[in-house]
Amino acid sequence: MRSSYRILIFFLVFLFFLESSFGFLVQPPQIELAYEPNLKTDVGFAVGGYRGEGNLSLKMYIVGELNQSILLNENFTMIQAGEWKGFSANVSLPNFLEPGVHVNGIVVEEIGAVEEGVGAIAGVMIPLRIYVPYPWRYIELEFKAEDIAVGEKVPFYIKIISRSKEELKRVFTTINIYDGNNQKVDSINSDSFPLDTNQARELTLNWDSKNNSVGVYHAVASIFFDGEYRESDTSFKIGDVLIEVLNINGTSVEKDQIAKVDVEMISRWNSQLKDVYAEILLYDSSGNMLRKSKTETFALEPWHPTFVSSYLDVRDLEIGDYQATARVFYYDKVAEKNFVLNIFHPKKSIFTLTNILIVVIVILFILLLLSLAKKEAKKR
Repeated sequence: MRSSYRILIFFLVFLFFLESSFGFLVQPPQIELAYEPNLKTDVGFAVGGYRGEGNLSLKMYIVGELNQSILLNENFTMIQAGEWKGFSANVSLPNFLEPGVHVNGIVVEEIGAVEEGVGAIAGVMIPLRIYVPYPWRYIELEFKAEDIAVGEKVPFYIKIISRSKEELKRVFTTINIYDGNNQKVDSINSDSFPLDTNQARELTLNWDSKNNSVGVYHAVASIFFDGEYRESDTSFKIGDVLIEVLNINGTSVEKDQIAKVDVEMISRWNSQLKDVYAEILLYDSSGNMLRKSKTETFALEPWHPTFVSSYLDVRDLEIGDYQATARVFYYDKVAEKNFVLNIFHPKKSIFTLTNILIVVIVILFILLLLSLAKKEAKKR
């Protein structure tokens, strides 16, 4: 396990360095092998895609716990811009390996020339994963879903790989779907099938979301295999071209001030909505419109609460409560929320600048009188 972490860190460091130079590419992005005792085989890879000028010198080596069991046919090479070269590695596996995945790596690294002022060395690693079957029943599992519009079918994608030493006779899955309140709304099942060692099976199960409202949903896939089971979960969204106004902030304003009204809204659609704008309408007690403000157009990202500010000039209106409406326009639809705007007169504070100055003067006068009194007392 520690070796796998070291390989991962090594890989990330090389990716960071890769961004600092013209860079090159490797193919394939990773290599996988199914373990067999004393297996001897060759794996191939290619290096190229250099975008710089002149020649690029590279060195290649193996990292990981099995670095002594993997030999490259070449350790150094040179490529030109646009050129690709093929290489191979000879893999000789031992008679025994612990069950699980053993991650090694083929590292391809630029040979830096300090005298030429190269400040960063570019490198990349091809993970070489060796899968050793477990003597007990074991699977690897991937599970994901897609966001959809209201009324569509949700596709669930499941990938199951057997890492068991023996064939799995009966594998099937059950998916339970839950709404935003964690209430189960439905379940679907797959047919059963066998899986041989290191064999993968990809399934797509579709769930009809009809009669289910917009929102975030949660799904749990239970994979049953010969008396064992594993679970994996994922989330997905059922969306609609719908904006919901959540809250209105700034519903109180001092008299003779401009009101800053913040409209909090959320888009229930699964992609960005463009050309959205908001209006604030203010009415008197008879329902006559007194004021109206309009924002600039903006884009609204999906499923993230967003605040948009609108400024309403109410400086000449009297103190009191006014009925108001916030409207958000998008496509041919309008979302709105009613609220009350309160115009108030600020309470006068005794701590005005004039009062403070008067208090300071009185205190200074008292101190002056005390000082004069002390001087008269000393003279006597």
